[in-house]
Amino acid sequence: MRKLGGRVLVTKEEAACYRLAQAYRQRKLWRGVLSIRSLLWPVFLDELAWSDIWWRRAGQLLMLLALWPLLFLGGLFRLFGNLLLMPSRLLACYQVPKDLRSPGEKSLIGIANAFSPVLDLDEEDYIRCVNRWVSILYSDELALERNLNVYLTRLKLQQKGLRDDSNRHSKGARRDLVVARERLSKDLGHYLVDR
Repeated sequence: MRKLGGRVLVTKEEAACYRLAQAYRQRKLWRGVLSIRSLLWPVFLDELAWSDIWWRRAGQLLMLLALWPLLFLGGLFRLFGNLLLMPSRLLACYQVPKDLRSPGEKSLIGIANAFSPVLDLDEEDYIRCVNRWVSILYSDELALERNLNVYLTRLKLQQKGLRDDSNRHSKGARRDLVVARERLSKDLGHYLVDR
């Protein structure tokens, strides 16, 4: 048994899962700071609705080209601000949150619920993190056949006839992720059973 932050008692495997979630969180911070794409093309421009009429689209493009130097300058300010704040954000990754608690239920769901304060990850990183948790908590062999990718694929195949995938929003994808994680956790069971 180990203590996280001197107050949260966890097993050796749970501590490894927490450190892994911290590493993914740090990786997300570095990717956010070092993103060249956000410097050249701000995120809010992804929501830009392009006109279907050619002369309006040409006008939009001309306005974008005229404003691009200002957008680039804003991106540089954001980059320098993020670089200045990076040391404090990295230090915050190493601190154990006050609302962190030890997993009550010794399953994948219990770990995810307990470590939710540090799981503010992108969907791909979250999937990788949970898949690595399966190999840490259960075994590498079990992680090859039972992982979150497999359960998400099964769920999408089951739902393929029920809804049109082109109309899916991020909330639907997040819900699918939660449902797949719950099914995976149910199939894996408790991780302290065989020890």
